[in-house]
Amino acid sequence: MFRIPKKGEPIIESLFQTDFYKFPMGQMIYHKHPDTIVRYEMTNRTTSVKLANHIDLGELKEQLDNVMTLRPENSKVKALRGTNEYGNQMFQEDYLYFYEHDMRLPQYYLEKKSDGQLLLGSVGPWKDVMYWEIYMLTIV
Repeated sequence: MFRIPKKGEPIIESLFQTDFYKFPMGQMIYHKHPDTIVRYEMTNRTTSVKLANHIDLGELKEQLDNVMTLRPENSKVKALRGTNEYGNQMFQEDYLYFYEHDMRLPQYYLEKKSDGQLLLGSVGPWKDVMYWEIYMLTIV
């Protein structure tokens, strides 16, 4: 169940507060393009809403910093390990090991643009950066 956190409480409390598709996508990237350097930037398509004028950038930074301290819970990785599709284990052990032990969210960048929008994103190895998408969107 989704709950709305009170001011000052973390919005993201677990790295598993993401869309499930991130895991099969993450496995594909891990196996095929792990060290490709990519840039992920959040884009506000409703340009009439000047996000940076409505969001406390200090609070946003605190929330993003919190996500960077989180690590996958062993019990959740075990659940991924047990995910079977069409009679086959969906996630390979090397990917699960990487996700549980080695995946680290790269540093993000954040600033208020002159047009009142946010510039929020991250650059780094695709196998790590791709997880930022849902956390950034959820927090904003």
